[in-house]
Amino acid sequence: MTEAIAPRILSFGKLNQIVSAYLTAGGDQAEVTHRQVAAKANGIVSSNVSDNAKFLKSIGLIQGNTGRFRLTEDGKRYAESLQSETDKASEQAPLILAKAIKRNPLFSQTLDFVTAHQPIPEKDLKDEIARIGNIDVENVSTPTGAVIDMLIVVGRLNRRPGPITGQPMITSSLSPSSVASE
Repeated sequence: MTEAIAPRILSFGKLNQIVSAYLTAGGDQAEVTHRQVAAKANGIVSSNVSDNAKFLKSIGLIQGNTGRFRLTEDGKRYAESLQSETDKASEQAPLILAKAIKRNPLFSQTLDFVTAHQPIPEKDLKDEIARIGNIDVENVSTPTGAVIDMLIVVGRLNRRPGPITGQPMITSSLSPSSVASE
């Protein structure tokens, strides 16, 4: 079974900044270093880029190793949709992300937990995500919040006043049209 890999330290917004910075740094054309990406990601240091490379690789947005990575085709499309100023292109981001997160069992295991225990208080869900993703307890709130935010963006979790509810991960391969109809 594939390892459940969690983001480290950063929020969903900061992870998106990193993916976008890969594109700006030329990571769609060639491998780039963590330092090159950090230079294009406003306020994000090289160590944060490095710490999250394993996570971004686990969801198929980047590829490479030993400190040099490039965007995958999905990663390039996601970064372009994040940078787009047109509604049509920016609407693609959740569809691409929905496909990407299926590669990492952290998301399906999180949704299995929510399905079995919903409605669930956000703190309990964050504790479970930390357990599944082996997140250091000192840095648990932001990366677990990033996982929750990703699942909300792709329509798998609902955060209303009160506890969180969700629906199971659909594991079949998806086309953008089938994701939109779910």
